[in-house]
Amino acid sequence: MAHTKSAYEVALYLKSFVEGLKPTLGIEDVFYGDQRVIPKSPTVCVEPQVRIKRWNESGQATHNDIGVHLIVYMAGGPQPDGILVIQAQCDELTDALSDLVDKDGVASFSGGTQFGGLVIDGIVSRTEYSYALKGNSGLMRANRLTVECRSKTSV
Repeated sequence: MAHTKSAYEVALYLKSFVEGLKPTLGIEDVFYGDQRVIPKSPTVCVEPQVRIKRWNESGQATHNDIGVHLIVYMAGGPQPDGILVIQAQCDELTDALSDLVDKDGVASFSGGTQFGGLVIDGIVSRTEYSYALKGNSGLMRANRLTVECRSKTSV
């Protein structure tokens, strides 16, 4: 498969990859794009972030830097300390997802697929631990992983 210059294609691949992890990680839902309402918990939303293209040395190809966000949402229970109870659970899920994305982003000789052959490599470069207000659940844990990829494409 040829490399891509598209953040959309990488995001679609990562959405499918995370859907395949649902039974392993206990993820209930996966969406393309962030959502105003999160119906189930935990949920992962996959959101294209950025694409930066620049010429390579020959001027016949481009180097592409692609960024995608994976946002892990988890709702607290009805008890007053519900959000505190799920904070550690969501952080643990976030770390597990990050590790599996990192393993898939490397070359096959290292055990990965380079995101299905779409990129040279990809890695979770940043994890932000936070909260968000969502229409149906109120305050939710909302951790955001930034996946950064590199690819090379012809003009």
